[in-house]
Amino acid sequence: MVHSALWATYLYEQAEAMEQEVRRRRLPAMTLTAVTLTRILDRARDDIPPPLLGIALWNLLAFYRRQRPTRRFVKLLRDVLGLGLDEARRIHRDQPHAVFPPYPDLAILNPSLDFDESSGPPKASLQMCVPTEFESLESLIKPSQWHARCNLFWPQLERTRHDSETFTGALRLPGDSRGEPLPVTLLTVENTCNQLEARARFRIVRNEGSILCNTALDVKKEPGRPGVTRIELQREILSPETLPRATVSYWLHAEAVCLVLQ
Repeated sequence: MVHSALWATYLYEQAEAMEQEVRRRRLPAMTLTAVTLTRILDRARDDIPPPLLGIALWNLLAFYRRQRPTRRFVKLLRDVLGLGLDEARRIHRDQPHAVFPPYPDLAILNPSLDFDESSGPPKASLQMCVPTEFESLESLIKPSQWHARCNLFWPQLERTRHDSETFTGALRLPGDSRGEPLPVTLLTVENTCNQLEARARFRIVRNEGSILCNTALDVKKEPGRPGVTRIELQREILSPETLPRATVSYWLHAEAVCLVLQ
């Protein structure tokens, strides 16, 4: 329920997308209302990484810029982001496409979230810099870390053999009409690391054989900025059932938060 609620907040970025999802999945409209989502997020706030909860609230603020919010939402906004409603609305209005909200105690430098749907398979990429030493983050390119750091998406992921770079497990993507984690195999195409950068390239394959996506993850020291590390996460969606943009946005955002910012 929490996973789906976090994902549903991304539908508020585009009203048309929300309406399409309601029709496609035959969901009652109330299931996706901002009031309902706020209630779910508030009840589960202790189980949600604060940076991820902040993104969800920022997504909902796109709706509450025009509508009167509930007291619950206003309190969450102040508790998580340290912002009153008027100040949050002003910042949101001035930076409507900001990748991350203004966290009170977390520095994210030069973030960007880009989509390329102009030709070929759709691609999405997320970049950001964080004031964390490279040595503390270089292990993120290892899928063996993902279940512990990001079980929202990876409830199960393990090597096929001790000496193998192939992993099998389950990928949980909200918005999937099946509602169950997807059995997948993760194939390592490239995995290199030196004193300046760590690079990995993966192919995520459904167990029935079709390719879901190609994934690139780069972790590297930011030139000229001691103690700062750049993270680049990119996905090329190859699934015959194209993932909704809201799902891809949530996947990139939430995975980056879970892997890097906790």
